[in-house]
Amino acid sequence: MNRLILLGNGFDLAHGLKTSYNDFIKWYFKKCLASSDVNVPFEDKMLLVQKKEYYFGLINSSDLDDYINLLYRTNLLECENEILGKSANIVNPYKITIKSSLLRELFHKCSYNTWVEVENDFYEMLKEILKSTEQRDEKLDDLNNSLAAIINELEIYLSAQKPTHLNNGYSEIFESSILQEDVVSQILSGDQQPNNTMILNFNYTSTVEEYFKGNPYNPQPKAFRVNYIHGKLNRSDNPMIFGFGDELDEDYKTIELEKSKGFLKFIKSFWYFKTTNYHELLRFIGSDKYQIFILGHSCGLSDRTMLNMLFEHENCESVKIFYYDNGKGYNNHEDLTYEISRHFKDKSRMRRLIVPKSRSRAMPQVEIPLLEQSLPAEN
Repeated sequence: MNRLILLGNGFDLAHGLKTSYNDFIKWYFKKCLASSDVNVPFEDKMLLVQKKEYYFGLINSSDLDDYINLLYRTNLLECENEILGKSANIVNPYKITIKSSLLRELFHKCSYNTWVEVENDFYEMLKEILKSTEQRDEKLDDLNNSLAAIINELEIYLSAQKPTHLNNGYSEIFESSILQEDVVSQILSGDQQPNNTMILNFNYTSTVEEYFKGNPYNPQPKAFRVNYIHGKLNRSDNPMIFGFGDELDEDYKTIELEKSKGFLKFIKSFWYFKTTNYHELLRFIGSDKYQIFILGHSCGLSDRTMLNMLFEHENCESVKIFYYDNGKGYNNHEDLTYEISRHFKDKSRMRRLIVPKSRSRAMPQVEIPLLEQSLPAEN
C-alpha cells in the first residue's frame, strides 16, 4: 500500500505561523493604513485610505494594531465619525473607503467570526451575481478583480511566514507504518511501511520540507514526494491556485451554461491544467491501494471535487484523521467527520474507511518560546 497525506493550513498553524485569512486581512489593512499620508492617500483596486488633515502625527505599528482591532470589535470600518464608538473615545485618524464588495464582506466577517473562508465567500457572491439581473458584468468584474488582488497580496504576506521550530511528532507521523487495524479490508497481513508516500500539500508554504532537510529530528529522511497541488509561493511555473472547486454543487451546472467566461475564471479545475501536479496525483492514486492521512486540512467544500475523487477512489482503503486539540476539552475530530461526509456519496463506504477516533490522535503543536511570541510581527 501507499500513503497519501493531505496537508492543510492547520499544519502551518500548528507550527506557529499566522496563516489564517483573519491574520492576512489584518495585515493587509495595516499595510494600507501605514502607506497613507495626509497629502498622499493610499489607493489600490480594493481600498482608498485618507489620513485626516488634522492628524499630522505618525502612527506607530502598535497604534495601528489597536486601531484595526477596534474596527474589528466595533464594525466601524467605514465610519467617518470623529470619535469611534460611544465608549471608545478614540479620535478617528482615517477615512477608509472600501471599493471591493468582496473585501467588505471579508472584513465584516472578521469582525465577528473567528475564522474566514475567502474561497467560500467568493463562491457565494459568485452565485448571487449569477442570480442577479442588474449590473452583472460590473459585479462579476469587481469580484474577479478583487480576488486577483487578494491572491497577489496573500502571496506577499505568506512569503514572510517562516517556521522557527519543528516537532519530532511529525517526523514520527511521516515515517509511521500502515497499521493493519486501520484497514478494514483483508489486504494487509500485518503492519507495513508504505511503499510510496505522497504529501499532497494544499498550502502554498514549504513548511513540510523542513522535515526532509536532515534536521535533528529526522537525520536520515526517506524520499517523500511533495505535490504542491495548489501551487507554490513565488513560482511562475507552479502558480498559486485560489478559488473554488465544488463542481458537484447544483449551482455549478448553471454556471457552466453561462456565456460569460468570467464565471469560470477562478474555478480550480481550469487552473489545474497549468501544471502537471494533478496528473501526478492521478498516477499516484491509480498505481496501488492507499491510505489517506489528514493533517490540518479542513476538508471544506472549496476542494470538494478533488476530495470526492480521493475518498471514493477504488484504491482508497483507509482515512485517518489527525485532529486539532486545544488542550482545554475541545477537539475538532467530530467537526472533521461532518466535513468529510460531504465528500462521500457512498455513506457505507465512508463508515468503512474512516478510522475511529480511538485509533486517531491529535496533531502535534510546536511550542514557540515566549520570547519569540512577544516579538513584533513583520510588516
